[in-house]
Amino acid sequence: VAPTVRALVSKTGCCTFESYRTRWCFGREKGRSKMFKKIGRYFKESFAEMKKVSWPGRTEVLQSAKIVIISTIAFALILGLVDFILLRGLYLIF
Repeated sequence: VAPTVRALVSKTGCCTFESYRTRWCFGREKGRSKMFKKIGRYFKESFAEMKKVSWPGRTEVLQSAKIVIISTIAFALILGLVDFILLRGLYLIF
């Protein structure tokens, strides 16, 4: 999100006008270093969490993949059959 910057010249004739541009430009380096520290901390914590995960073994993954593939094929066949029956019914009516 781009920071909002006020106009360099006040519409009130410089009466009680304060420009935000100087604050934004000079405070930028502090904000960047904070941002990079936060990003670094995020990745460090993410990798620490990934080490704690108990990953499934090869046999469990293969078994789950078989179940997903078989159920997807069965569901596709059932939907295809229902579609075919409804289409034939519509051809008989019209």
